[in-house]
Amino acid sequence: MSYLLLVRYPNLIIIIITQMLVFACIFENPILNVFYCFIVAIATALMAAAGNVINDIYDIEADKINKPDQLIIDKSISKGNAIRFYYILNFISLALTYWVCFQYDNYWPSGLAWFIIIILYFYSSSFKKVALIGNLVVAILSASSIIMIALFEKEMNAFVIFYFSFACLISWIRELIKDMEDVEGDKEIDANTFPIKYGMKRSKGLIYGLILTSFLSLLYFVPQIENIYYSSLISAVVVIGLFIVGIKTKNATLSAHFHKISSLLKLIMIVGILTMLMNLI
Repeated sequence: MSYLLLVRYPNLIIIIITQMLVFACIFENPILNVFYCFIVAIATALMAAAGNVINDIYDIEADKINKPDQLIIDKSISKGNAIRFYYILNFISLALTYWVCFQYDNYWPSGLAWFIIIILYFYSSSFKKVALIGNLVVAILSASSIIMIALFEKEMNAFVIFYFSFACLISWIRELIKDMEDVEGDKEIDANTFPIKYGMKRSKGLIYGLILTSFLSLLYFVPQIENIYYSSLISAVVVIGLFIVGIKTKNATLSAHFHKISSLLKLIMIVGILTMLMNLI
């Protein structure tokens, strides 16, 4: 059970569901079949799992302060076993990705797989300690599961662009909120996160800017939707959800407040991804 908690298995389930929804709802004539799409989803989830492991390895000292009750490495799992587990997860994910690439004679997705694995490592070891850069990197990586399917399908349509942008912006906001939640522990490891370098007031200002950007992205996407129920639902999820996030962020002062906002953003992400189902109607 400790290993499942270490890889944050609920998040991995979300990745698998997201990629299967992209496959089923976004492309009219998909190249992949259901079986191979599921294999790709498993491979992507394993990459993310490995990223969670290496992130926790580098975060041991900070987590002793920020999340002592959730500490797994050096408590339930030794650091050595965690490192071995990290390599195993990456090996299996790459093997599965190359297998599907070989079946379709399309190796572009394997390049993205290597990019994700390498950047996740450097995010944990370096980037996350750099103001804003770390947040942006993990936001792009979080949304890359959508691009992975698009590379196999060799199609980058408006729906792919919108959902990638949506996932990227929500993840970016959430990463900033998590940095605001973890300020005390991050100071202990000399992390130069945006809230530490520029303060809470400017961090909140940046979040408001990203929320506004999310609203503006609707102006590009919604006019392209013929289904009025679909356009109404996605607009409601983004506008109402992020409006509530903005209000709660304005009033947040304690770590517990930011933790609740982070959970709300995850819910918005899940509901937003599920709106893809409306494209089947």
